[in-house]
Amino acid sequence: MTDATQSEKSRIQNEYRDLERQVTEQALTQEMTNLANQIQNLPNQLQQLRQRGYAYASDLEQILSTAKQQWQSAENEMRHRIQTLSQRLRWDLQDLQNTVNQMNSADASNAQTYIGRMNSELSRIRNQISDAKREILQPAGNIPDQLHQVSERLSTIEKYVKRVSEASFSFNPGESVFIAVEAEWQKGKDKKENPDGVFYITNQRVIMEQKEKKGGFMGVGGQKVQQLAWEAPLSALQGVSSENKGLLGHIDLIHLRFGAGGPAPETIVEVKDAKADWFTTQVQRAMRGEIEGERDK
Repeated sequence: MTDATQSEKSRIQNEYRDLERQVTEQALTQEMTNLANQIQNLPNQLQQLRQRGYAYASDLEQILSTAKQQWQSAENEMRHRIQTLSQRLRWDLQDLQNTVNQMNSADASNAQTYIGRMNSELSRIRNQISDAKREILQPAGNIPDQLHQVSERLSTIEKYVKRVSEASFSFNPGESVFIAVEAEWQKGKDKKENPDGVFYITNQRVIMEQKEKKGGFMGVGGQKVQQLAWEAPLSALQGVSSENKGLLGHIDLIHLRFGAGGPAPETIVEVKDAKADWFTTQVQRAMRGEIEGERDK
């Protein structure tokens, strides 16, 4: 028997054993366990962010509460499906055991016939496992998508809160940060002189903080510079618009038009970890006072 044929037989036996592990109830329960952990942990994560001062996105509590109620209704059905589908898949694999034994004992002239049959059967089982996982999650409806979206939003808010905690300036009494994104103030034509830092939108102000390392060479050395670059009352902001520039439009620019009290009649900020059109919409909502309806009660 050639080395290639022996290698194929070993590969098939390894795949067969791997599929045996995948069809156990414990393996098929893994995704359900992950979702159950999110149901439990995400409210705690949100509460910690509230305690650290983030006051907006009040819809998150309701989304998580509803998801928990829906989960409790779906959980028993999901467990029943896991038991049924695991048993069915294990029976299918057991039915292939004779073919595996025949492949292992076959001579070189017959081995390829069994190898071809096993490749086809293992592919079928893999597809059945994928179908089973989808079937198991069906009672959960859109809960997995909701939890994924909430998790991403909380990760973003975590960044906001961290930047606020590291700010080099003080916030006013009653001032709450709505958004805090990495940004570059387009101060002038020389990009080297444009300060990098954090751009804040609060219920009272728009704020640009310089926060970067200056000097040094090839990322070595230099000095950290962190200071207030400019600020303006939210009431001084008369208009905001977005622009996409650069290759494939990946540079997200925000054009801010100020009246009295602003840093300049027009100020341009490049936002680094947000899309310009989304960010512009959020600033407009802050200008209209709509974000106050999103406060956590």
